[in-house]
Amino acid sequence: MDESAALGFWAIAEADPERLALVDAQGTTSTFAQLEQRSNQLANGLRSLGLKRGDGVAIVLPNESQFVELYLAAMQTGLYLTCVNFHLTGPEIAYIVNDCEAQVLVIHDRYGDAGVGAAPELNLPAENRFSIGSVDGYRPFEELAEGQPTTPPADRSPGTSMLYTSGTTGRPKGVRRPLPEGDVNAAGLAGSMLSMLFDIAPGPGVHLVAGPLYHAAPLAFGMGAMHLGQTMLLVDKWTPEGTLKLIQEWGVTSSHMVPTMFHRLLGL
Repeated sequence: MDESAALGFWAIAEADPERLALVDAQGTTSTFAQLEQRSNQLANGLRSLGLKRGDGVAIVLPNESQFVELYLAAMQTGLYLTCVNFHLTGPEIAYIVNDCEAQVLVIHDRYGDAGVGAAPELNLPAENRFSIGSVDGYRPFEELAEGQPTTPPADRSPGTSMLYTSGTTGRPKGVRRPLPEGDVNAAGLAGSMLSMLFDIAPGPGVHLVAGPLYHAAPLAFGMGAMHLGQTMLLVDKWTPEGTLKLIQEWGVTSSHMVPTMFHRLLGL
C-alpha cells in the first residue's frame, strides 16, 4: 500500500503503523499501530460482555488516551457511544446512561463521587461498570481489555456517537442517528469532510484538541484530523499560556477553539 495515499485510521495503522497518532495531556504517546491494537482489545472486550450492533456504551472521561481508545473501539463494533459531560452530578449521569440505554459505563476516578452517586440508579449490570482509577462499585478498566486479542473484532461494522442536548429547557435529549453502513474506514473518513472544509488537509500535521472531547465539535475535528493522518494532541485543562507553549513545542497545524479562547490568546 502507498503510505502517502492511506487515509482513514485503520488504513493508516496498516500502511504506516509507526506514525504518531495521539499525545495526551499526561504525555502518553501512541502510534497508529499501538492505538489500533488497544482499541481492538477493547472492542473484543465489549463483544465478550455480549454487546452487539446497535447497543450502547457511555463514558465519563477527561481528554486522555482511554477516551480515544474507547471511541475507536465503539466505531468498529457498530455501537452507539455517548460521551457524558463530566460536570454532571451522579443522578444526572444516571439519567443519560439509562436514557441512551447503554450496556456499559466507563468513568474516570476524577469523577468518582458522581460515579458512586449514579450507581444506585443505573439500569445496567454492576459488572458492566468500569473505572479508570479506583471508584467504589466499579471494576478496574484494565479488566475490559485484559486477555483480549489485539486483532480486529470478527463482525466489524461502523458505530456512531449519540449526542445529547444541553438540557437548558428540560432534561437533555439524545440524538440517536441511524448507524452507518459499510466499511469502518470509509465511515470514519466520511466524518472528516467537515475538517477538510476548514482546510485540515490529508497528510502529516498536528491537531490540538483544545476543548473537552465530550463536546461534539472538539471530538469531530479531532477524530477527523486523525482519520486524515494527523496527530491528535490533547489538552486537559485549557489555558492561553499552555496553548501557545504546545503550539510552539509540537508545531500545531490546526485546532478548534471558540471566540473566548482567541480573545484570551490575543490578550497575552
